[in-house]
Amino acid sequence: MIRVANAPCSWGVIENLTGETAGYRRVLDEMEERVPEFRLAHEPDGLAPGELESHGAFRRTLRHFLAAHADLRAEICDAILPNPDREKGRS
Repeated sequence: MIRVANAPCSWGVIENLTGETAGYRRVLDEMEERVPEFRLAHEPDGLAPGELESHGAFRRTLRHFLAAHADLRAEICDAILPNPDREKGRS
C-alpha cells in the first residue's frame, strides 16, 4: 500500500506560490498544533538527548530510507547479475 499525504493549501508559502499565502509563523503554528511529533522535534526543549531514536517521525524516515536503500541495492544486483530463473522483462 502506498500512502500519500499533502500539506494544506495554506502552507503554499513553502513552495513560493504566487498569490496570497500564509506566513512562515502561521505554517509552523499549524504544524505544531496538528502534528504532535513536529512540536517535539521543533521546540528547543522538546526532545531530550537520546530520545531521537524513539521519535516516531525519525523512525518512519529512517525506515523509509533503509527500505529505499534495499530496493536500490536489489535493482543494482539484478542489473549486474540477473536472476537466471526469471524470464527477461518479468519479475
